[in-house]
Amino acid sequence: MRSLLSKMSFGILAVILTAGVLLISASFLMYGVATGLEALFVSQPWLGWVITGGVFFLGPALFLKGYFFKVKKIQSDFSKMRATLIRKIIDAIDSINIREWTRKHPYQSTGTAAAVGFIAASKDPSDVVDTLKEVLLPILLEHLQSDQKAA
Repeated sequence: MRSLLSKMSFGILAVILTAGVLLISASFLMYGVATGLEALFVSQPWLGWVITGGVFFLGPALFLKGYFFKVKKIQSDFSKMRATLIRKIIDAIDSINIREWTRKHPYQSTGTAAAVGFIAASKDPSDVVDTLKEVLLPILLEHLQSDQKAA
């Protein structure tokens, strides 16, 4: 326990020291750039300090704004793709004609109905949906592919 506390305290101290060194380095860098720009703008020396402050403080802010804009755009695109996929799934389900499928494939339809009945009667109601997805989804996909080939 004592060893863990000493390691944690050394870790916290290392983080504080690293942050201090980075802040001092950034301030020296800003000072050097501002002094260089001050020499460039001889008639208005204060302009070097303003430009330096603007670049070092507004630059990251503009970068983060662009980053968050991209994240929102990606989320928007993902939402559009998801909505399109859901619409396509609903259209595929709506295009299923059970009566025609039963006429074309009477044995598969009867077997599926029997399997669904047995599953629904023997399972916990919360497990029925998952089991039906496992059983019916391959049959449904096969039917949709055969209908597409026929059309």
